[in-house]
Amino acid sequence: MYRDASVKLDDIAFPGFEIKNHLMMVMSIMKQNYCSPKYLYYLVPHEKKKIKNKEGKVTEVVLIDSKEEFMALWNKAVKAVDKALSSLKNPRDFGAISSKFLPYPSIIPCLAAIKAYVEQSDLKNKVDIHSKIRKWYWSSIFQNRYSSSVESTSTKDYMDLKKWFEDEDSEPDAYTDFIVEFKDIDLHRETRNGSAIYKAIFNLFILNEAKDWATFELPEYDTLDDHHIVPKSWGKKMGLGQEINTVLNKTPLSSDTNRKIIRDNLPNTYLKAILENNDEEKVYKILQSHLISRKAVEILLRNPFTVQDYRDFIAERRQIILQEIEGRLINENVELPENLKVINDDIEQVELTLRSVIKDNCQLASIGDIKTKIPSHLLPKLQDRIEKEVRKNPSLKERQASDVDFWIQFLDLQELKDIIQNKNNWPSFEELFITKDKLSSEFNDLAGLRNAIRHSREADKITRMKGEASILWFKQQLKLS
Repeated sequence: MYRDASVKLDDIAFPGFEIKNHLMMVMSIMKQNYCSPKYLYYLVPHEKKKIKNKEGKVTEVVLIDSKEEFMALWNKAVKAVDKALSSLKNPRDFGAISSKFLPYPSIIPCLAAIKAYVEQSDLKNKVDIHSKIRKWYWSSIFQNRYSSSVESTSTKDYMDLKKWFEDEDSEPDAYTDFIVEFKDIDLHRETRNGSAIYKAIFNLFILNEAKDWATFELPEYDTLDDHHIVPKSWGKKMGLGQEINTVLNKTPLSSDTNRKIIRDNLPNTYLKAILENNDEEKVYKILQSHLISRKAVEILLRNPFTVQDYRDFIAERRQIILQEIEGRLINENVELPENLKVINDDIEQVELTLRSVIKDNCQLASIGDIKTKIPSHLLPKLQDRIEKEVRKNPSLKERQASDVDFWIQFLDLQELKDIIQNKNNWPSFEELFITKDKLSSEFNDLAGLRNAIRHSREADKITRMKGEASILWFKQQLKLS
């Protein structure tokens, strides 16, 4: 069975990936959530496992009844790992196009198991769930969480993710910590192309569709390597040591492009030539795909080019890369087509106005008013969201104590509906919204279109038509232009 699986999974793109341990870990996570060596033993057919219930009573269970059941679970794990590897290698999904760009093989068992769990579950919001998986993945990579204690980390993450899938407010600590800490990542010191963070930055270039500097087209990914933007030979001459090898001075280019375009030239020579011989706007756009901003280009074109110029360049590129991490990996910002931008702006206008109307009609003048006038079942979630946000950004603590608008912004559409329809609040809104049934229907249609747009899902024709009609209804009731 191992030899058969090896043919399928020991892909030449990942020559260092050992499936012997990984497959058993996936099986164990699938069967019992845990995957440390002592738990693997319970995968032996007929082996008994002692389990203590909530009352403290110990019972024995057999996880695997037969060799056929073991083989079925094995095949399930092989399929899960195969899908996880395909996802990792996809230049539009995780961007680990080959082994040299794969941050952590050790994360594969948890990734494979959680993706298999989602695929087999009856959870409805699977697009949102896959977004959460990506956020967990990148959080783990940039925090080096899979460099040690892999079994316990995999177990915790698998269980935390399942909880997060069911409860929007149960964000794993790994993710909330990452949001707080990512801006402090010292990318200057990432000089080893074997480090997880170094590779993750290159995954980001791939996801950003970094185009070739010679052809201006997407490159053949198997030809890519990491090359210096400011040549290594110049750095050696200037006594920069390892500083010249930082990931901030690297980008994915083919050897052919590196040999023909860069060689040992400084950017004020080779970039100047590219800009002079081509459409400038197209060149700037291609450089932006490598996360090199216009300001960074201006620095690179300085002549003479000094050590301080080099440091100015890598400082600017660090800022651009951190912005990309925040936008693409944390917020998952997506550029909307113009027609959807208009609809999204209309939805946002309705949401903001609804919050303002609730504040006025419920007479929410203080945090105390919020705690007494908002339905009690909403308060725990609202308080939890705000506390998490304050942990991410402690400077918000003062607003948490007194700013009503700050609190209200954490209410989602359905919760706004619940507040309006609450029996104590409804008399203040009845003249505005006519009936609860009508309001509920319009809220649901608005939410359907809003969620499709915000989460990059394709809205079917009926969802879109109903959603646009609900926007018009709300704008009419709220007297919006």
